[in-house]
Amino acid sequence: MNDVAKQIKTVVDRSLAPLLKQAGFHKKSTHFSRKDGEALQVINVQSSQWNNVSSAKFTLNIGVHFARVAGMLYGTDPMPSPPKEVFCLLRTRVGMIMPAGTDHWWIVTPDTNVDAVSTELSSAWSDCISPWLEKNKTILGVGPELEKALLVHPLAAAAARLVLGDREKAAQLVNTVMERFGAQQDSHPANAELIATRLKEFRQWATTHGLVKPEEVAQT
Repeated sequence: MNDVAKQIKTVVDRSLAPLLKQAGFHKKSTHFSRKDGEALQVINVQSSQWNNVSSAKFTLNIGVHFARVAGMLYGTDPMPSPPKEVFCLLRTRVGMIMPAGTDHWWIVTPDTNVDAVSTELSSAWSDCISPWLEKNKTILGVGPELEKALLVHPLAAAAARLVLGDREKAAQLVNTVMERFGAQQDSHPANAELIATRLKEFRQWATTHGLVKPEEVAQT
């Protein structure tokens, strides 16, 4: 581990790690996770692949996962043990939930003021990450985020509604997804075959769960 990599570790160990431990998170490598009611919450410290011995940067990936929704969506919950953020149903980057709403990386060098960066990281947890996790810790509460987030399975919001017993809303969400993907077939002809495959998968899932009739799938 070079000096700047040690700087990142020092910053995390001095600021984020103690706060997460106090909040009930468990650490495994660069992943922190905890159960909070219905939700499994995961935070990952990601270092840039372009880091070198003189300068390095890192960011935080944040995920929320619901085993019941994953089971509805995939047939089984793919989350490994220990949990990893990349398997979460809802995923985001810390910068996207900070006030600026853009990707954010902390930069460290051998001369970095570790205390200053540690303070920034602590503030990111208390001001942005913790409130976001609180807002999305129930299947009902996470619905709006599942509908609009980019790093989400297209049918995750519909699966969440099914778990909640709201079949009408689930069917509406499936229709919205299929209409959106259908429109992309004309605007992205190079990807038409791939889009058609995805649409077939969506229709089959919806049919399995009684959201569309089998004959409607046969006609498409």
